[in-house]
Amino acid sequence: MEHQLLYPAYREQNLQQQNLRYFMDSLTNIRQLFDNNPYPINPIEMSCEDINFLFLHSLTTAHYLRGDGYVESKGKVILDVGCGTGYGSLVLAIANPDAKIVGIDLSPKSIEIAIKRFEFQGLTNFEFHSMSVEELPSLGMQFDYINCDETLYLLPDPVAGLQVMAAILAPQGIVRTNLHSLYNRADVFRSQTLSRFLGLMDGEVGDWECEIIRDLMNSLKEGVVMQQTWQKFNNDNGNICMNFLLYGDKGYTIPQMFEMLEATKLEFICMVNWRQWMLDDLFKSIKSLPEYIDLVINEASDMQSLHLYELLHPVHRLLDFWCGHSDRESRNYQTLPLSEISYSQPEIWQTYTFYLHPQLHSEKFKQALEAAIASNQPFPLTQFLSCTSSQPINFVAPATLCLWLLWQHPSSMEQLIQHWLTIKPVDPLTLRAIAKSEAFSQIQQALLQLESLLVVLIQRA
Repeated sequence: MEHQLLYPAYREQNLQQQNLRYFMDSLTNIRQLFDNNPYPINPIEMSCEDINFLFLHSLTTAHYLRGDGYVESKGKVILDVGCGTGYGSLVLAIANPDAKIVGIDLSPKSIEIAIKRFEFQGLTNFEFHSMSVEELPSLGMQFDYINCDETLYLLPDPVAGLQVMAAILAPQGIVRTNLHSLYNRADVFRSQTLSRFLGLMDGEVGDWECEIIRDLMNSLKEGVVMQQTWQKFNNDNGNICMNFLLYGDKGYTIPQMFEMLEATKLEFICMVNWRQWMLDDLFKSIKSLPEYIDLVINEASDMQSLHLYELLHPVHRLLDFWCGHSDRESRNYQTLPLSEISYSQPEIWQTYTFYLHPQLHSEKFKQALEAAIASNQPFPLTQFLSCTSSQPINFVAPATLCLWLLWQHPSSMEQLIQHWLTIKPVDPLTLRAIAKSEAFSQIQQALLQLESLLVVLIQRA
């Protein structure tokens, strides 16, 4: 009887010891992997001018999608978890001017490169540390925005990692993080199982292990499923390590993602590439759906809609999302989408100031606007910003003129109307003067389109 009582306790203790060993071995292997293969590999002299990339790394975008209105980055403190060689940290610095950047990573070699990158780029408001996520509280800092990109799925306990980040997140702060998709990456997980089966991940991964994988894949017949997986990737050592030999890599589903958020008391905001998770885009015509399916879609929660999408169309490698504290009372919601503001109450529109999204404040964007206005041609937005729409978008006046004025400075509804009346005081067909109410309606329609794409943002005056 005594042994029967002791055995479960011994077994539990043994299991805890095994988990601890796995945790320590995993961290050691990940650190060695990235010391030997610093990632990302972008040269330190490389900057970023990709508006789409900057748009999604701007804390302004995330806050606006949560309903916080126009939030500026000046004075904010941003944490980059798993910063690697610091290219993502640099993108955060460019996308969020006048914010302080703090980066952490397990790999000391990667941190050395990150520091050199920021020094080369002439940036000064930063600090980098070689440390684990669990050590973050030792910094004694609170963060307005936490970027944890391509890292959470590598942690032995992602929930524990999220709990640490939630503890150091400011009350109105936002976390951007992601998990590998179980469905999209299934073939890669199978390749990692193969590598473990062959003993290639028993210790430190290096050139020899990469060469074994390369020789094995090249020896397979064309049409073998694993050989097809191999064809998806470049066969350099970096790609082999980040896919076929990646320690700690795990896949998740949308329901599991929401379970993590519930366990950490964090509230889902939206997917980072939210426009690419629209269920409507998957069907030939929503009107032709079976009645039952249409009912399911209409009554689905955010989690259910996203899960249905990943089951029907698992094209996204990452479940990439924004989240924040679920205590709504700690935040001051500033805006509703313009589409939810009553048309019959123009006085409400007069209480808002309209802003151009900060990532569009480039000279190149302005020159393209001016060229479109001068030639009376549509302005091709998606040549600059394609992440907010799955379809090509071309703006015509008055939307183009609104953008040009907002590029100069934020404006009220009244200023936009007066600007439009100055440009177009007369109806070209009737030759009668355009009434202010008519100008209001035209500007209103333009702003509805611009704000729905987050090209223009609104804030209470």
